[in-house]
Amino acid sequence: MMPQVKKQEAIRLKEQYEALPAGKQRIRPAGFWKMRRRWAEQNMKKILRQADDDAAKKLEQADRMIGLEREKDVKRASGA
Repeated sequence: MMPQVKKQEAIRLKEQYEALPAGKQRIRPAGFWKMRRRWAEQNMKKILRQADDDAAKKLEQADRMIGLEREKDVKRASGA
């Protein structure tokens, strides 16, 4: 989007907002965005922890499978 288009859109949205009755306008308290940012950071950390846990489990499963395949190959090679 070109800057002029963004500015026009912003002006249009501001006018729509200002046209709302006073009770319908949502004024954000000063700490609202700080709270939202903190909430988003906590969720991001939670998601990353879950992804790390999932990756560790997958790695353990892969290690087990490699070990089993190695055992099969050794048994096959020794003729057992």
